Amino acid sequence: MIRSASPFRIRRLYGSPIVEPSTSTVSSSSDAFAPGETLESTGTVENTSDVVGQDVVQLYVRDFIGSRLRPQKELVGFETVELEPGETAAVTIEIDENDLAFWTAEEEWAAESSAFGLMVAHAADDIVHTERFTLDE
Repeated sequence: MIRSASPFRIRRLYGSPIVEPSTSTVSSSSDAFAPGETLESTGTVENTSDVVGQDVVQLYVRDFIGSRLRPQKELVGFETVELEPGETAAVTIEIDENDLAFWTAEEEWAAESSAFGLMVAHAADDIVHTERFTLDE
């Protein structure tokens, strides 16, 4: 079995086995960042099975205060990791203001200062960890 110290599900990819992970928490570098900076989200994935396994770690955001209505989940990053039996790996996904940009009410492509939800998922319909952060001016 591949057990994840972070809450990520293992999916069948190119013949890889389907296994069930365990869940835990994810750490983020900060709960606020400014334009020109990045926010990092890091988790550890461990393969406790006797076969090679893969995981696709997905990061979604939700804008709570945007000038326009936005989707409840927007994919902003993902990382695929393949682990040998017994191997452990840290997975870090970075996002910056460009990942949060959209067509604003002022009709410009920009990231607005706002409060956001950060979601780590196995799949879009399987959110397993959430945090909040802000983009400050």
